[in-house]
Amino acid sequence: MSNNSSLPIIAVGALGLSSISCVISSFTGFLVSGDSNVESNNITSNTSTDTSNTSTDTSNTSTSNTNTESDYTIPHQIPSGTDDWCLGDDKTVQQDVSGCGRICSSATNVGSKRDGTWGPWADNSTVASTCTGAKLDEIWEVQDDGTRKLADIYMAAFKYEFIVKHLDYMATVPQHNLAAHIHNVKLYDSDGILIKTITHNDIDFHKAPTHAVNSGDYLGAWKSNTYNKGDKLFTITSDKPVKKLTVKYGRPRYAPGWTIKENGIVRFEDRRNHGTEENPTPVTYTYTLSSFDDIGDLSHSGYYDISEMEDIGLEYGLMAPNNIHDWQYDINTYEGCRLRAGEKGYNAFGFQQTGTKYCWLRQVPGTGEYTVTGIDPTGEGGKKDSHVAGCAVKGKKVSNNCQ
Repeated sequence: MSNNSSLPIIAVGALGLSSISCVISSFTGFLVSGDSNVESNNITSNTSTDTSNTSTDTSNTSTSNTNTESDYTIPHQIPSGTDDWCLGDDKTVQQDVSGCGRICSSATNVGSKRDGTWGPWADNSTVASTCTGAKLDEIWEVQDDGTRKLADIYMAAFKYEFIVKHLDYMATVPQHNLAAHIHNVKLYDSDGILIKTITHNDIDFHKAPTHAVNSGDYLGAWKSNTYNKGDKLFTITSDKPVKKLTVKYGRPRYAPGWTIKENGIVRFEDRRNHGTEENPTPVTYTYTLSSFDDIGDLSHSGYYDISEMEDIGLEYGLMAPNNIHDWQYDINTYEGCRLRAGEKGYNAFGFQQTGTKYCWLRQVPGTGEYTVTGIDPTGEGGKKDSHVAGCAVKGKKVSNNCQ
């Protein structure tokens, strides 16, 4: 499990040309946005008793912002790594190209992680010519001064998909004919600074609001029986990476449980909706996005959302050699297993996450024939691996002997 704590300025998702509200200006500021307001994030609670923006006007039946234009995405793009390579310039594009490995590029520099290169384009021209799959000469247009400029069709954008993982309470009682009611979505960066507020701007609906349509300062409301579990309701776009977002709902009972994806990667996943209560009204919930690229299934994690796993240090695989166990048959969650390890004086635990859920405890590195030599993949590996390994102390990893 990789923990990519720093995302690139250009972690490009797909942005149709008809949705572009920003223009390329120069390398020192790729995007000049129409919404340039900056506001400190002073949120201290997940609830709000503010009663503004309660309009449910249904007079406007527009279904705008349902963009069907072709999308332009930088091929093979990945988030920035955490190994300090290619991080001196925060306006970089990182790619993982089959046959080439990691490729990094910016307006001034380009390089290959595999080949140990990183520097001016003129000194590393072979990167583009030998790794054609990266399409570097297409992504970066040559300028008169020898530097490069991001091609206009590749807009710097982060796309956040909102997928219904758990129906809101109202959607489960169709006799009320009401479901999700959303006033707005606010996006914040890693410093807690407001990037922008989403209402009718920078949003593409996949299931258009059917009760109160998207207009003015109100995002929209849906009737029951108009979406199902697993449906993607909408996608919002930001020119900067989002670390935290807030969603303002009409009432707790109007709030679904979400899966939120950033450029196709799950960054947040709820384990439930927000209950049956009518108050407070309106109410605001905060969603902190994980930087894990591969977080698996939360159903037996013991956590409410994936952001709570941010510092647990879990790794996929089975501790080798697999020759000692202190079985805990009454434990069936990662968190329960971690806590039990600490309670019983062990510094590590293993957990079988497929089939019957089993927890066992052990000491690492161990001694003699019980010395841990590594973590072996089992099953399909990654989030589909049959096992995970973790330490009693959060943030520590078995691969580092829980030190």
